[in-house]
Amino acid sequence: MEFTFTEEQTLLRDTVDRFVRDALPFEKRQAIIDHYPGYSDDHWHTLAELGVLALPVSEDSGGLGGGGVETMLVMEQMGKSLLPSPYVPSILLGASILDRLANSDMQKEVLESVVGGEKKLAFAYAERGAGFSISNVSTMAITNNNGFMITGEKSTVLHADTADYFIVLARTSGNQHEKHGLSLFLVPNADDVEMQSYPTQDGNRASELMFAGVLVGPEALLGNAGEACAIVEEVLD
Repeated sequence: MEFTFTEEQTLLRDTVDRFVRDALPFEKRQAIIDHYPGYSDDHWHTLAELGVLALPVSEDSGGLGGGGVETMLVMEQMGKSLLPSPYVPSILLGASILDRLANSDMQKEVLESVVGGEKKLAFAYAERGAGFSISNVSTMAITNNNGFMITGEKSTVLHADTADYFIVLARTSGNQHEKHGLSLFLVPNADDVEMQSYPTQDGNRASELMFAGVLVGPEALLGNAGEACAIVEEVLD
């Protein structure tokens, strides 16, 4: 089967390739990952200017509406230089979820700032002992008069320590292993979220997050309560 790239896809590939080769010769990479935050903010803002942060986000949400092929081309070029960045957690995971579920002006403003490079996201979905099961979630989000109270722990949250917001998968109903009853929340990175951060083997960073009765308003809920599992599976795929 013959497969050829479009003119736009070829331009995208060559643009990202040129950027990573010029910006990150291999001898500079170690110096960057050895110091917090483990990546270059200048590189991040350049990716925003090039439109790479907007790539997987739909045009209706202010993005470029790229698909799997465009994502593959970008990741291939980043992989060649082992570019350290929060692109996967903030854009391919976090922004993709907001693109699908943002249902308030506040949430849409956050997505716009992420695409523009001003804010970053981290996707807090995994838990210790859950293995590869997305639905094995013990973190709870209990409704109260002012919104929700989130209690639980999330593990290996990529680049959480530099995220402005967490997208948190929590259970609003059902038993621990049920797919139904899972909900997503947009939670600010604030002092009431405890965090233990560490470098990962590939030179990036991750964190363990502890939510001890963190209160969020009703506007923090992304999409419909209890219906998040299908979206999470789609985005992770």
